[in-house]
Amino acid sequence: MTDVSPPRAGQTVRSGGPNPGILAAVSLGLTVAGLVTAAIMTGGSTFVSPFSTAGQVAAYFQENAIAERVAGMIQFGSAVPLGIYAATVYARMLRLGVRVPGPGIGFFGGIAAALFLMLSASVGWLLSRPEITTDVTLTHALAFLAFITGGVGYVTGMGLLVAGTAVPGLILSLVPRWLA
Repeated sequence: MTDVSPPRAGQTVRSGGPNPGILAAVSLGLTVAGLVTAAIMTGGSTFVSPFSTAGQVAAYFQENAIAERVAGMIQFGSAVPLGIYAATVYARMLRLGVRVPGPGIGFFGGIAAALFLMLSASVGWLLSRPEITTDVTLTHALAFLAFITGGVGYVTGMGLLVAGTAVPGLILSLVPRWLA
């Protein structure tokens, strides 16, 4: 059982939870690793835009199924430390006495970003399956879903995470101005 009583005089308080810097680095590292791995496995060909024709989208996923499968798994993996990061930063800000909406907004944004990234990665993995890519219309629709969740959904959540943590950090001088 863990001790939840307040610290005694002279006792140091451990912040608890994983180091947010390490979590951020792991998430970023996995994201970059997924992009680089996919680029290497496709021979440097660019990712197909969902705004291309349905035939071009289906052909890309048929030709690069293994690369898409690996990239999807790594992308999914990068979402896990992102969600843990959001929870860790939220808890630390509350422990520091921050009682404004920012940490809650950041937590919501971080969890939303992680979930959208997981959904995008899962759909990307589905697009690596040959039984899916034989249906050109379904492939095109799933490519749009992967694009919207991994693009707009993810970026919106990340923006809320950054704003929800940076603004209170700046106003309350919890982090250096340049970092906020």
